Amino acid sequence: MEQYTRTKINTQLTNLGWILDGANKNVFQEEPRTKEEKRKLGRLRPDYVLYASTSQRYEPLAIIEAKTYKTKGLDGAIAQAEKYAHKLEAPIVFATDGVYYHAKHVIDKKHLVYNGEEVSNLIKEEIVLGFLKSYELDTRPKEVKISQSNLIKIFKEINSLLRKDGLLAGHERFSEFATILFLKLFSEREKQ
Repeated sequence: MEQYTRTKINTQLTNLGWILDGANKNVFQEEPRTKEEKRKLGRLRPDYVLYASTSQRYEPLAIIEAKTYKTKGLDGAIAQAEKYAHKLEAPIVFATDGVYYHAKHVIDKKHLVYNGEEVSNLIKEEIVLGFLKSYELDTRPKEVKISQSNLIKIFKEINSLLRKDGLLAGHERFSEFATILFLKLFSEREKQ
C-alpha cells in the first residue's frame, strides 16, 4: 500500500476518534491485537484491524484493506478484507483505493447503509458498533424519515408529470422543476 494512502487512512481514523497509538489504541496495523488472532491469520496481514475502545467487545469490529488503483482495486480489496474478516470473525470490512471506499457487512453480505445512504467512507466507532447485527442502521427520528419519504414521493410524482408533458430529457425536467420550486419559494416569501 502506498504511504500516501496509509497516511490518508490514519488521518481519517484519527479525525473519527479511533486511537492509533498508545496503551488504549483500538486500531492495529498489519496485525491483530492478540497472539490467538495472529495464529488464526497465519502469514496473512490485514492492513488495519479495528476494535472497540471499551470492553463491550474484545473481538475485532472491522478490517480495512487498501489497494492502489493500479493493483487489485476495490473489488480485490473487499475480497481480501472478507478473507481476513472470516478468519478473525470481524463483521464489517472497508476497502479503499485511496479515493473511493466500500463498506460491507460480512455476515449479511451487503453494503452498509446508514440513514438510507450507502456508506462510502470510514465511520466512527459508535456507528460501526451499530452495524454489528445488521448491514442497515437508521438513527434518524421517525418524523425525518416520513418527511424524506414524502418528499421523494412528491419528486417522483412531479418527474412523472413533467415527463407526460413532453419533457423527456432528465436535464429538461430538472430545469423545469427547479424553476417551479424557485417560483413557489419566491411567492411564499412575497406573501410574508
